[in-house]
Amino acid sequence: GVDSCAGVSVWPVELHKGYKTIKDDLVGRQFMPAGKDNPALLDQGRRDYKMLIKGSKGAKRMKMRIADVRKPLLCVAEMNDAGFDVIFGAKGMHRAVHTTSGEVIPISRRGKVFEFEVKVFPESKAPLERKERRGAAAKRK
Repeated sequence: GVDSCAGVSVWPVELHKGYKTIKDDLVGRQFMPAGKDNPALLDQGRRDYKMLIKGSKGAKRMKMRIADVRKPLLCVAEMNDAGFDVIFGAKGMHRAVHTTSGEVIPISRRGKVFEFEVKVFPESKAPLERKERRGAAAKRK
C-alpha cells in the first residue's frame, strides 16, 4: 500500500528473500513499540529491489527497509524526496507524477487502501535501468 502517514517504506522479511539484505546502522531501530498483543516492530536491514510498477516507464529501483510486516508499505514523503508529487484525488485519478520527467504512475484505491501493482524481478534477473545500460555499453567499448 501507499501510506501518507508512514514515516518509512518497509517490506515484509519473507517476501522476495532472494534479495540480499544489507545490514546497516539502522538495524534494530524500533518502528513501533511493543503492544499488549504484539512484539516491537524492529528494522532488520535494507533491500534494494528492482521492480516494474504497472503503468510506469521501465524498471524502478526502490530501497526498502525490512521488517516483520504483512505487506509492503510505501512512504509518501520518501516518494516526494525521489521527485514525485503524489495525488489522492477525491474523485479518483490517484497517481504519482514525476516532477521532472512527467511520468505518471497510477495508484489504485481498494477500500481505505491505496496501492501500486508491482512485479519484483529476481535480483539476478533484474533489468538494467537506462543509466546502467549506458555505463555497461561504455565499458564494452
